[in-house]
Amino acid sequence: MWYWDIGYFNEKFFSSIENNIAIHNLPRKEFNIGIADINSPEEVLLTNKQSKLALGSETFDVVMVGAALGYSVDSRRSIVRLLKLVKTGGYFINVEMSENIIGRVLSKLFKYRNPGIINTIKVLRENGCVAKKIPFSLTELPAGLSRIGIIAQKI
Repeated sequence: MWYWDIGYFNEKFFSSIENNIAIHNLPRKEFNIGIADINSPEEVLLTNKQSKLALGSETFDVVMVGAALGYSVDSRRSIVRLLKLVKTGGYFINVEMSENIIGRVLSKLFKYRNPGIINTIKVLRENGCVAKKIPFSLTELPAGLSRIGIIAQKI
């Protein structure tokens, strides 16, 4: 099962997922594509069925979020809720906005309240994770200019 948490979406995004499933001849019944609010990530609206799916604790081996925590009402609370979805031994990955000048400008432009790398890692560690930041290099454009990776293993 795949879980996507995105703040802004469009039909092309979901169509491309459906197309990739078909192109690669993947078993469609194994995929649930849905939308969740970063404030309540365990409640997913399935796009293909127009029904809701309530995710249980320790549902996923990996939960990945990309620059979404800054749109939450309370980033600490959202991190804790996302971590509940990760199995023990699993991973939480956040591709966050960097705190460099480019990241700050983009955050301001998109009205994104960056939760901060230090604060995010602190919350992850307080909630039973081994966490570290992973910088992107400039060869990994455009992420190398405006993003930083955070990876945490739930112990």
